[in-house]
Amino acid sequence: MLEHNIVTHWLVKVFSGTANSAWHGTVLVTFIFALSGSNAAAGVAEAAQNTAALAASLPLGTLADRWSAARTVCGGGAFVLVATATTSLAAVGGAAAVSESGRGRAYALLVVAMALWGVVNATIDGPAQALYASSMRRADRTRLMTRAFQLYTMAAVAGRGLSAAVFWAHGDAWSLPALRDAILVGVGCEVLAGGAQLPLPEACRMMLLAHRIRDCVM
Repeated sequence: MLEHNIVTHWLVKVFSGTANSAWHGTVLVTFIFALSGSNAAAGVAEAAQNTAALAASLPLGTLADRWSAARTVCGGGAFVLVATATTSLAAVGGAAAVSESGRGRAYALLVVAMALWGVVNATIDGPAQALYASSMRRADRTRLMTRAFQLYTMAAVAGRGLSAAVFWAHGDAWSLPALRDAILVGVGCEVLAGGAQLPLPEACRMMLLAHRIRDCVM
C-alpha cells in the first residue's frame, strides 16, 4: 500500500499542474498586457513571483529542517488561500475597471498576488518535494519521482483544455472577462492543490528511518 504522503503529493501534482497551465503563462501575460498595455509590466509581475520564491526558499527550508517539514508544507497549503483570494480580487477588479487608475490598482494587487504565489511555489518545490522523497524507499525513488512528473505533465494538458473551454464559452475572444474567468478557473484548481497539502502527517520521519534501515539490511 502506498504511503499516505506519496498519494498526497500526487494529488498536489495533478491539481497544481492543471492550475498552472490553465491560468499561468499566456493567460496571465495577456491579462496583464490588457490591463497595463505594457510588456514590461508582465516582466515585473513575473519578477515579483521569482524574487519572493528566492527569498522564501532558504527560510522555509530551515523551518522544515528545524521545526517540521509536514507542518511547513501544511502552512504553505493554507497560504494558497491568501494567494488565491488576492489573485481573484485582482482579476475581477481588473476586468471590471473602467478607468486607468482602476486598472492600475488591479495590476498592483496582481503583483502582490504573484509574490504570494512565489512563496507558495517555494513551499511546493522545497519542503513538499523533500517530504515526498523521504516517504519512499531509496530503491523506489526513480520510479516514483518519474510518476509524479508524468502526473504533472498530463494534468497540464487538462489545464490547457480547461482554459480553452473558457475562451470557447466567450466566443473565442481573448477579452478581459474571458481572461478573468480563465484565471478564476485556474486559481480554483490551486485551492484544490493547497487543500491536498493540509493532511500531511509528521510520521514520515519515522518512515524515513525505517526505509534507511531496510536499505542497509537489503
